Amino acid sequence: MSDSNPDNLSEIPEPSDTGITSVQQKNTQIILAVPTTSGGITTSPISQAFESLAVSNPQKLGSMPALIVGIVQENMQEKMRLEIKLNERETTISNQYREIADLKEKNAELRTELNAESRVKLLRSASITGGMLVLGFGFKLTEKSETLPYGVGLIVLGAVIAAFGWVSRVAKEFK
Repeated sequence: MSDSNPDNLSEIPEPSDTGITSVQQKNTQIILAVPTTSGGITTSPISQAFESLAVSNPQKLGSMPALIVGIVQENMQEKMRLEIKLNERETTISNQYREIADLKEKNAELRTELNAESRVKLLRSASITGGMLVLGFGFKLTEKSETLPYGVGLIVLGAVIAAFGWVSRVAKEFK
């Protein structure tokens, strides 16, 4: 063994020329932050970095970068599949909310129409009933000669009122 004197630097061996300098350079390569597609396979910046490591220095890293790249690519593909499913589900939910809104609007229209129809039906029924009562009372008045003109007038009036109820009901059915 040699003397462990720090002044004796001449015993340090010279490294062989490997073509690599000891000066570090700034990385000028831009790494994208979004997944890219390469040969039909979606890759991420992480898997691209491991791919470049595996290609540039395979003897030192062995098969680990390829394994990691495979895992990352598999995870990226699964992530993309899940994002597609999520987008499909969001679209489905959005369409269902739109359908619900349309059905609520139609429900409100039908309720309004039903309320209006029930009021009109009440008016029709009342006019038919009232017209028949007036018509019956008019027939009763025609039995005596002194109330005959009043009876005829009530018969005509009752017939017009009852006809209004019948005609409006028939007109509604033909719509």
